[in-house]
Amino acid sequence: MNKILKILVLSFLIVIGLSSCNALLKTYLGIKDADIYVSNQDRKEYYEGMISNVDYGYSIRTFSDSTKLLNTFKEGLSMPMLVLEYKENNQFYYLNCYEDIEYQADLVNEKNFSKLEIANNDIRKKLNKILNSETRIVVDNRNNIQDKDIELYYLSGLFMGRRLQKRVDKIKKIKNIKNLNIIDLSVNE
Repeated sequence: MNKILKILVLSFLIVIGLSSCNALLKTYLGIKDADIYVSNQDRKEYYEGMISNVDYGYSIRTFSDSTKLLNTFKEGLSMPMLVLEYKENNQFYYLNCYEDIEYQADLVNEKNFSKLEIANNDIRKKLNKILNSETRIVVDNRNNIQDKDIELYYLSGLFMGRRLQKRVDKIKKIKNIKNLNIIDLSVNE
C-alpha cells in the first residue's frame, strides 16, 4: 500500500511537472499570451525602452495580413532575431538576444566583428522580402544621417515577454546606429 501511494504521488508530480513546463517558461521570460492582433499604442509601449531617448531613427513594421505573418513563420526564421547590418563592409551579423548583448555592443563599438556570427545570404533575402513586400510601416521615425553606418533589424513580438525585451533594450549602447527596424510579429487590430 505504501509503495503504491509513493508511485501514485511520483506519477502525479511527473505529470504536473511535464504539463507545466510551458507555464514555467512563460513565468521566467515574462511571456504573455500570443495576440496576433495588436494596436500600435501597445507596440509603442512595449518597445519604449528601445526607442525612447535615442539618437537613431526607428520604425515599427507589422505584417499587412495574417497570411503573410504565417508565411514568415513557415520560412523557419528564429524568433526573436536581432541582425546588425554594417554598411562599411556590407555584412550582416547576428546578435544573440539571449546572451550578453552588452558584450556584443562593445565588440561592435570596437569594430571587432570577427567574434560575431555572420548571417547567411538566405537571412538577407528573407529580411529583404519581409521589409519590402510583407510588412508595412506603422510607426516611422527613420532618419537619413549619412555618417552612421549601422542598421539594426529586430524580429520579435509583444508575446516574447518583458524580461527578454529588457535584455534587448541594451542595444542602445551600440554607437553609430542609423536606424532600428522593428518587425513586430503581429497584425494591426
